[in-house]
Amino acid sequence: MRKFWPLVLIMFLGGDHGLRAMVSRDKLSLEQPRKVSHRNSIVLGNGQFHDMWVSIGRPKSGIQARDNFKLLASAYDKIGPLHDNIYFFDKKRLFDGQVDETFWAYVNSPTSRGGLAQRPGMDGRGLKWPDLYSRFKGEPPWRLFNSGNISQMSAAEKYDYLLGSEIRLFSNQVRYSNQIYNRDGKIPYWAGICHGTAPASFSYPEPLRTVNVKAYNGSTISFSPADIKRLAAHAWGENNKRYTTVGGRCNLNELGSREQNCLDNNPATFHLSILNYIGLYKKTFIIDNAYNADVWNRPVMGFSFKYRNPKTKVPSRQLKYSMIALSDFPEDPNSHNRHHSAHYLVGVEMKVKLLYGDEGDFLFPSTAGYDIHYKYDLEIDRQGKIVGGEWETLYHPDFIWMVKENTPPKTSEDFFIKESLWNGQQPLKLRVRQLGNQAAKRGQVLEFLVRSLVELSRKQRSE
Repeated sequence: MRKFWPLVLIMFLGGDHGLRAMVSRDKLSLEQPRKVSHRNSIVLGNGQFHDMWVSIGRPKSGIQARDNFKLLASAYDKIGPLHDNIYFFDKKRLFDGQVDETFWAYVNSPTSRGGLAQRPGMDGRGLKWPDLYSRFKGEPPWRLFNSGNISQMSAAEKYDYLLGSEIRLFSNQVRYSNQIYNRDGKIPYWAGICHGTAPASFSYPEPLRTVNVKAYNGSTISFSPADIKRLAAHAWGENNKRYTTVGGRCNLNELGSREQNCLDNNPATFHLSILNYIGLYKKTFIIDNAYNADVWNRPVMGFSFKYRNPKTKVPSRQLKYSMIALSDFPEDPNSHNRHHSAHYLVGVEMKVKLLYGDEGDFLFPSTAGYDIHYKYDLEIDRQGKIVGGEWETLYHPDFIWMVKENTPPKTSEDFFIKESLWNGQQPLKLRVRQLGNQAAKRGQVLEFLVRSLVELSRKQRSE
């Protein structure tokens, strides 16, 4: 594997799960992955299986410019020394680890349902976008608000009526979904706000109760915990934020692609990120655990692994039984891909626990998370430094990223708001409403309002 100079990438933009970024990109191919031949390997299917081993072929695991586990350190306020020597970790017997962060089960806002404009009862699988769009047009927000049917309103509509009678956020969300449909003839099933739900699930305290607050005209609007979770996710997904990325996003569905970003995180990068940030410092990070154009952002909750001898395939937690010299492995199928300084080879069977998605899903209740298994090998130099590796599992992370600790996702307008929190007992001040409407035109929500609703939901009981 060739080495590249590390390039620090700290972005100050919104997320990239198929929302705004999809409009500016070239039209994505939404076809199923094709059968391709790569270095005498035949790759079939899309490999999207959870809680099971996936070993049906893979492309070569290259190392690209941003694929350096040390780059992630800039996302954390306090992080100690980082290590890349296998003997260091083996001496610590660091085979399991859990993060210190607490998580809450988030609620997604699929673009195919209008994003944040999704109303209660619009989550059925049989509903298609043109029909939903007709529903939105046939039942406009003002009709629900004026008739007092607040419980039938979406989080976006409720938010709009905190600011005034102009329906800007709701309109922005519906217009965007319709724009994607008109452009592509369909909306990708994976497009949504997971680039917001992932950081929101551990950066905000969990909303616990329904909150009753005053609309712009003095009437009462109720925000459920699900509404507030959606708003918190939207803030992280669409507002300005600082985050660091390791690796790059693949925009192709063809397995075995040689496009640089489709090489995905090298196993060495992935392994060292797990052991350093989670194992040593108990800090979470987020992975896109889809190798192709899909993006599925999930926070990592913990890990467990064993070594595995590349020749015998026998798993063990004894390095001396699992690491072999490359010279003793002439049948190595990846001999032509090895790092020039690699001297030893050790296999790894890694189990990673990821936070599952929507709240209330019967398969993955609450914040139990789910396990996904990876197989790969690591290339070790004579001194024990991990210098590279090759994936055995097809389904592996596309990129790793993390939001900057203690930097909330503020809009530009948030910096002009002097109040710390809103108590919800009176309508918002005119200046705050003006700022909120200004941000809503861009599809953003005031972090001030999101944080206020989160805090109110943790202390206010429903009236």
